[in-house]
Amino acid sequence: MKKVFLFAISLFIVLLFTVNAYAYSVLFEHIGNTDPTNEGWSKGPGVGVTCGEVTNDGGYDAWYVSDPSTSDDTYLSYSKTLTDSQKSNAATGWKMEATLRVVSGSTGVYQSLYIGYSDGNKHWLLYFDTNAAGDPIVIASNGLDEPLTYTLTGLGSTYHEYSLRYDPVEHSADLFVDDILCIEDYMGYYDPKDDAKFSWGAGSSNGTGCVNYSAVRFSAAPIPGSMLLLGSGLLGLVGIRRRFKKA
Repeated sequence: MKKVFLFAISLFIVLLFTVNAYAYSVLFEHIGNTDPTNEGWSKGPGVGVTCGEVTNDGGYDAWYVSDPSTSDDTYLSYSKTLTDSQKSNAATGWKMEATLRVVSGSTGVYQSLYIGYSDGNKHWLLYFDTNAAGDPIVIASNGLDEPLTYTLTGLGSTYHEYSLRYDPVEHSADLFVDDILCIEDYMGYYDPKDDAKFSWGAGSSNGTGCVNYSAVRFSAAPIPGSMLLLGSGLLGLVGIRRRFKKA
């Protein structure tokens, strides 16, 4: 009986770590050339920025966002606000991902095209730019500090999968591009806001550029409570086995 109990406890621990590490539920998603507002995304304000459908761009359908101006208030974002329950899920681990092509980089002081998550206090932002050769650059913003950057040297203006994965134990995130680790231990930066929100688009007035977004998603790990229920079920099975043996 002791062996069965220890096995159940061990299995519960393994499942807890496995689910938190690998299993995520998609909370928000944009796919292909569908207008994001038809997928429930809030759009605003859009001054000076254009957007629209892209069909069969090298085999990808996408939604383009183009920011051609460095004038004040020229930005456009698509966003969704997390509920309290979704925010609790995200605190146990999250991923923000995008499949995109950087069509053109910034000619302004800053980068503009981005995906980003804020938990209400801390922000994680990935900006997209190009170098002189047209190779994509991804920038993990640290607010006022020097950002972390990675250049996809020699790859040109092609689609890539970007995945920023947050570890709640380390309180940091790692960036994978095409499933290859490119930036480690990105800490984000503090900038308290009222809401927890995931957003993407063109986010800087003094920045330009164009990106074709084929897919954008934000996923969260399951809440610990779901694992506790699973653990209770395992222990319950142990109890049933014990009663049957006594009978």
